[in-house]
Amino acid sequence: MDIGIDIGGTKIAAGLVLDNKLIKLISVKTKSNAPQEEVILQVTSLIDRLITKNTRKIGLAVPAIVDVEKGIVFETVNIPSWKKVPLKKKSGEKIPYPSICPE
Repeated sequence: MDIGIDIGGTKIAAGLVLDNKLIKLISVKTKSNAPQEEVILQVTSLIDRLITKNTRKIGLAVPAIVDVEKGIVFETVNIPSWKKVPLKKKSGEKIPYPSICPE
């Protein structure tokens, strides 16, 4: 199973995928004017609701420039507090899963 997260300015959607089929979808309204940590908590809370021992991969999509290797999101227009967010590191701290933070 895999998890896909779409981080937008109005909602954060998370889906659980099995054999290329969406089997569960959950979402929350993005607290777009909240501090960086609060929005990250929204993301990790959705992951926590979907993650299982069979989860193989977690993918995050965000409307911004991203340094994929370092996992840093640069200046998301719809979430003002997101300027140079170390999302890979912050997500890995909250959800200890190797695919998120393999260091």
